[in-house]
Amino acid sequence: MEDREYGFWEALFDFSFSKFVTVELVRVLYVLAIILAALAGVASAVGAFFNYGILMGIFSAAMAVVGFVLVVLMARVWLEIFVVLFRIADYTREIAEKQD
Repeated sequence: MEDREYGFWEALFDFSFSKFVTVELVRVLYVLAIILAALAGVASAVGAFFNYGILMGIFSAAMAVVGFVLVVLMARVWLEIFVVLFRIADYTREIAEKQD
């Protein structure tokens, strides 16, 4: 396939949109989602400890773990959906090229 010859920067500035950069960005987006979810959980737990006391801080920390897992799970599912959609587009283009 000719679109595999593109580098990241060429694909990023490809105005014909013949190469998708989303698949390459998925790893970065997933890492960002994990980092942001972790920071939000830590901030929530620390804030609860300082503002509401030990008991509420412990509860908030437990809920932060649950929230972290749910956010990471949701991010993973959405990113996988995007990857599948772009792979479907790639495979459809391959099929169309083979028929021509």
